[in-house]
Amino acid sequence: MKIVARKSAGSRKIIAPRAQAAITPDAFAEAFGAKTLGEIGDDTNPFSLLQLRDQLSKRLRSTGGRPALENAPDKWKISVLEEDVEAIKRLSNMAELIQYKPSPAQIATMLIHMALARFSSGEIASAAAGFRSANEHRSG
Repeated sequence: MKIVARKSAGSRKIIAPRAQAAITPDAFAEAFGAKTLGEIGDDTNPFSLLQLRDQLSKRLRSTGGRPALENAPDKWKISVLEEDVEAIKRLSNMAELIQYKPSPAQIATMLIHMALARFSSGEIASAAAGFRSANEHRSG
């Protein structure tokens, strides 16, 4: 980048060439011969840690105390499998890369949200009807 200084009426102006536009992911891939294997959030890939980080950075907000997840006012007490507790704690420690460090409970909340988002309301209703039908069959 070349910067030119010109004197104008007793002051100096610095004139720099216009910044180049950011390179698109497609142009980058083409330049390096990369292949697209999938998109973050598409139905062929399980949700990724990048999605988790992005969701946490969008939703964690602080008004002075412990950062809280937006739109998560209710606190539920749920059981978590022992091996999952360790994984969630590790994810919580790794997530320090974002502005606020999420608690393990906040990590678990986002994982549940992201997993449920993969199902349509029709799929959930159909599964619920199937559970009811199976329970009626067992008890009848």
